Amino acid sequence: MIRRSRLLLLLGLLTVAGLGVSGSLGLWTGSGGGVPEQGGAKADDPQEPETPEAADRPAQVEGLPVPRFVTLRAPEANMRTGPDTKFPIKWVYQRPGLPLEVIAEHHHWRRVRDIQGNDGWMHKRMLSGRRAVMLTGPSVLYDSPSGNARPVARLDPMVVLMVLKCPPASAWCQVAADDFRGWAERSRMWGVYADEVIE
Repeated sequence: MIRRSRLLLLLGLLTVAGLGVSGSLGLWTGSGGGVPEQGGAKADDPQEPETPEAADRPAQVEGLPVPRFVTLRAPEANMRTGPDTKFPIKWVYQRPGLPLEVIAEHHHWRRVRDIQGNDGWMHKRMLSGRRAVMLTGPSVLYDSPSGNARPVARLDPMVVLMVLKCPPASAWCQVAADDFRGWAERSRMWGVYADEVIE
């Protein structure tokens, strides 16, 4: 029997920055207009402050590919309009493991984009190299990488899953959540590239 899993993001995963308005997916909160949340700076306050003018000079600094996917490490992280705590907060994220795409770098700061296209700057301490995906539509997990394999679970859109591996030249990735694992089609995920190999 196929198990129905509703590993949906919890309400209030991201809380609004003092405005009482949530994002349309409930993934974050914030003003969207750059109004900082009161007391929110502690969520990403780095040891060494960066300069505001850095926003005009994004650069690849770690030798890692840009763009690339990462996940949110911190239980709370501020997305800012620029690479410094002096910049206003756009959104406050409260979902460890959430996949984000790094699209630019400057010193200790990463410009990231979420599944809905919201982008801004986060300190690198808020991010992890661990990989996860978010489902873009209703999906079935199978016990092997084939649509003819035995179904393991049916999952709703926006479920976050940990990536175990994505073999070369395969349209499938092995993913896991809670007490089960299975194979899902890449075309139904956000968080891995079409030709990316993860082992």
